[in-house]
Amino acid sequence: MLHVQRNGWCTRNLSQGKSTFNSKKVGKKSPQKNRPIRFGMKYKIDSTYCWYSDWLNKNSRVVLMYFINGIPFTYDELDDIGILEEDARIIADCETKYNTEELYNYSCYLMQEEFHPLLFEMELENPEILFNDK
Repeated sequence: MLHVQRNGWCTRNLSQGKSTFNSKKVGKKSPQKNRPIRFGMKYKIDSTYCWYSDWLNKNSRVVLMYFINGIPFTYDELDDIGILEEDARIIADCETKYNTEELYNYSCYLMQEEFHPLLFEMELENPEILFNDK
């Protein structure tokens, strides 16, 4: 069996895909020791049109929302994109609706996990989708 020790935090059996928790390192404040282990994974950014509103679910508008592994993290206004608003509304009607609080909570979660693609360097399959300057 091949065991790999990563900063004394997690012992992973690579031949069987199992991992065990090392309780000796609990309580350490170093963010380096709390990083998830990622072995050569690439993550895909998706986007779709959806309804987005303020904290009180008022002032709804259609935006182009970006997702990583199904979690929304940012959006573009339709004015910046240059698509017909009616086409975007048809797509948005079939998608999940989000508000400012939900997007804030999702973004905070991604930052805590060091998984936010705008803030942390990650292996992305399609990084060009984030920089769509039409």
